[in-house]
Amino acid sequence: MLKNDMYAPLKIFKRNRKKYIFDPIRKKLILQTPEEVVRQKFVQYLIMEKGVPKDMIEVEVPMSYFVPKAKGRADIIVYTIENNSRVPILIIECKSKTTPLIDDVFDQVYDYEEVLYANTVAVTNGVELYVETWNEKSECYVLLQELPNYIDLVNTSNYKYITSVPFTYKRREFKDFYKKEDLDFYNGHFLGITDEKLYSFIINLNELFWDDTVKIPYKELYGVRYIEDIGVRYTKFGNVAGYDWTGEYRSIIVEDKKGSHQIVSFAILGGYLIVAIDNDKYSHNSLQLFIKDFVKVNGHSVEVAHNGRLILGKSGMVKFAEVLDFIERKEPNLLNDDRKIELGLLDNSRQFDWNEEDVKEFIGRLVKYALIRDEFRDYKRKSLIKRKSRSKKR
Repeated sequence: MLKNDMYAPLKIFKRNRKKYIFDPIRKKLILQTPEEVVRQKFVQYLIMEKGVPKDMIEVEVPMSYFVPKAKGRADIIVYTIENNSRVPILIIECKSKTTPLIDDVFDQVYDYEEVLYANTVAVTNGVELYVETWNEKSECYVLLQELPNYIDLVNTSNYKYITSVPFTYKRREFKDFYKKEDLDFYNGHFLGITDEKLYSFIINLNELFWDDTVKIPYKELYGVRYIEDIGVRYTKFGNVAGYDWTGEYRSIIVEDKKGSHQIVSFAILGGYLIVAIDNDKYSHNSLQLFIKDFVKVNGHSVEVAHNGRLILGKSGMVKFAEVLDFIERKEPNLLNDDRKIELGLLDNSRQFDWNEEDVKEFIGRLVKYALIRDEFRDYKRKSLIKRKSRSKKR
């Protein structure tokens, strides 16, 4: 647990009914935001606890200062002096207290490190702090037990490494799915679900997703090529309501019929089966399937179907018939006789396995449906733009 909560920002001022913090590094008033509070407290932590000279700290530093046209701003950089020049030795990325330190946060600070070559990086939200340093022999970042003192950062000495054993996920056994220990662990995944017959299905599916010791074996399903299984990542995806769904996602790189590559991710969070997509346009939940409404259990048989419900940004809910008609044109095999999107009929009498035909069919349909939903969103957006353009001409 990080102790920088003991440091309050040095001075707070008011202007136009808003609160500002006096930043002693930049020597200016900065609008008080949750992230700025964490940043300022961490600066005091560096000075008071780690012995970093104030003139060796820089805040909100554009990467373009170091490499022309480089993007992004480092929250905090700590320097040393070499050959009469300031040289970066530590980069820190700060987030607000409520922001989880997901993989994207680490990727951000790694990007800055590729520009600055500081060798040591840290991420914090004011509660948690992770510090890593580059190891030349293993050619990877190594986690440190704590942030080194300034003199040790300068001399790259006395680092306390965390000797980690590679994590290997071990699946819970199917026979234990109804044990109190497993049910308690998964309690947050059952939100809004009162039918206990759905619990084992949720656990079974999540255990399949989380076990990345087994790679997804598919080459092509429903015209979608499976390029690479990139395992489990702790990340977040948003929806149109502005809510972020943070958790452990199983992710794969796929290639659609047009030859475009994108990452498709699966998770069960808060009673929802999430299928998220990130590509060069967006990163969001393509499908948010409420398990209580769209998963039916009959003995050991589990049917997953959807009605086509889709919200298009600020335009709101789209007519179900429009979505279903679009799917019928693109992939009619997804529709059943009741004009519902049939996603899978799974045998929940045993542990799910990627090689079982029912699981394979389910994943193939799930991925294809998520991609078509995004294709439909693009189609509708373009239609709306054309309609607006025609209206203006009139």
